[in-house]
Amino acid sequence: MKNIDWSKQTLYLEIDKNAQKDDIENFIDMEFSVSVFISDLVVNEDKKNFFGVNLENIKSRLIDEGCISEDINQLIIRVVDVKEVIYMDRYLVS
Repeated sequence: MKNIDWSKQTLYLEIDKNAQKDDIENFIDMEFSVSVFISDLVVNEDKKNFFGVNLENIKSRLIDEGCISEDINQLIIRVVDVKEVIYMDRYLVS
């Protein structure tokens, strides 16, 4: 995910079955990236086929580490985490 609008509390992304997949080791040298934790992911029933990223959580972590969110230009999101959050939401709502 690139070009992040940090003024929003939550960033919603469409679920893309063709999303770029790569090994985490290939992102280590990217100095302007931040990992999205599974706890940062949300599902909104009003936005079918989308998942959300709680930017407030990430901004808080960045501040704690002495970083500025505006310096970050890429989010690293694990596909397995997105799948788990979507599965949990469907299982708990059913």
